[in-house]
Amino acid sequence: MNDIIKEAEEDLQKERLLNFWNQYKFFIIAALSALILGTAAVSLYQDWALNRDHAATAKIRASLVGIAPVSLDALEKLDQELPKKHRAIADMLAADKAVGGDDKATTIKNLQAVIDNNVADPLLRDMARVNLASVYLSIKDTEFKKIETTLLPVLKDRKNAFYVQALLYFSVAQANKAQDYEQALVSLDKIKNAEQSSSTINELARILTLVYQNEQEKAAK
Repeated sequence: MNDIIKEAEEDLQKERLLNFWNQYKFFIIAALSALILGTAAVSLYQDWALNRDHAATAKIRASLVGIAPVSLDALEKLDQELPKKHRAIADMLAADKAVGGDDKATTIKNLQAVIDNNVADPLLRDMARVNLASVYLSIKDTEFKKIETTLLPVLKDRKNAFYVQALLYFSVAQANKAQDYEQALVSLDKIKNAEQSSSTINELARILTLVYQNEQEKAAK
């Protein structure tokens, strides 16, 4: 009897989850797209700056003293003054500032500048790739191929610091941009075995797995 009750409760939870997804999926995708770009990302590349290049960090801090809040104009001016190698830091800060103001065009421009900066630190360039894919996910008419091309360099390296986040975003793109639920489930399954995964991402992967399994079943009918 207990097994029957437990199974009924699990079915009810699943039904509620799927109803919630169907009602709010576009808001959930938007929330997923903000998973990295924001405070956590700023903290990471600030830590990178402190540990990798004290001179560049000092110049950035000195340039921004007395500017509160830091404006996009100030960051663009700083970008022109820095050596090319260090512009990626200012570009990432500008991207974060722009996304906070819902300026997706400026966000995309600055993230692409980091990706195209061939002398910038590879960590920052890969962070920009994942962040750019997340922005593309939040834009309804973005083609799947654009997201795939953006994430591919990160997805090729399982030891990449952003591999798991890239897999998560890629699975969402496969399901919601390409309607390929089978491959989306394959990507989500890879997250379980990834060394860099976290409890938060594992839980997101679990929820998305239930959703995409349901979508796959509906498509097969």
